[in-house]
Amino acid sequence: MTVFIDTCVYLDYLRSAELHVLDVLLELIDARKIKLIFPDVTRSEIWRGIPIDYGRYTKNKFKLSMPSVPTSVEKGKKYEKAKKLLEDYSSAIEEVRKESLLAVKSTMNDYIEKLYSKAEKVREDEKTIEAAQLRKLKCNPPGKKENPLGDEIVWELLLQKCSNDDLVIISHDGDFSYTDEQETVLHPLLQKEWNERAPTKKVTVFSSIATFIESIAPSKVTKKDVDSEKKTPKDAFASPYSINVSDTVRVDDLSGISISPNMGAALPRTAMLNDPSLSTWQPVTVSGNFPTIVSCGNCGNAYLTEGLTKIGTAYSCPHCSFLIY
Repeated sequence: MTVFIDTCVYLDYLRSAELHVLDVLLELIDARKIKLIFPDVTRSEIWRGIPIDYGRYTKNKFKLSMPSVPTSVEKGKKYEKAKKLLEDYSSAIEEVRKESLLAVKSTMNDYIEKLYSKAEKVREDEKTIEAAQLRKLKCNPPGKKENPLGDEIVWELLLQKCSNDDLVIISHDGDFSYTDEQETVLHPLLQKEWNERAPTKKVTVFSSIATFIESIAPSKVTKKDVDSEKKTPKDAFASPYSINVSDTVRVDDLSGISISPNMGAALPRTAMLNDPSLSTWQPVTVSGNFPTIVSCGNCGNAYLTEGLTKIGTAYSCPHCSFLIY
């Protein structure tokens, strides 16, 4: 059984996923229960994503300061007590921040790089790149048309060099798969291509490593492990917010779609209220291309992709710096 793990899944382990699950994965590789495929392009994407993880631990995100108060209050005991508590808090948070930075580095060296060293070496060649570029030009999955070559290269590698075995893809960003009645299923076009290349071999998609391990070695993981890796981002369209159309005009009813007005970029001014001077919100008609909306799997906020900071194939969440794929 050949296993490919997507970049987004590896990055989960730099944040909150249980590291002992990776220990189990290493055991399965050593016992030759599975064969891991770890393309160089995936490894590069992980390393490119590390600055975002470091960015979550910058001092500015934890900085607090004493409020401006009258001189008489500043000389009082309560102010001095509060100031001491703030200093203690800042010192403790700084220790946690430094420890968090070391933890990211440790996870990369002790787990992800170790997995890479034990993986099957498959590298793209000129044929792979040409096929991936053609796939991108045709707007065929996997990958997103606005991103550089990444998933396209991976899929071509899997087709060309891994089709002699059953394949497992572990990913939760939707480039390779979609959800059908709560089951993760390979994209139909990718399934068609795989069947043509390897009609006797099957492809299975899992959204997390723990879920995959549960399917082949259930005693190795717990329900807590599986539940902790489930991706359940808040519904991007459930919040009662509006889209900012201009400085003076806002949309409150957009066919049931709503996001926070202060997140991401504003829509082009293609929508107008019937009467902008009205004190109540009115339905509007929006013309032109609707912008792409993404939802952060960590904090649940939704954003327009226009204006977001892009790191490799992902966007950086302005709220928590989580990578959005």
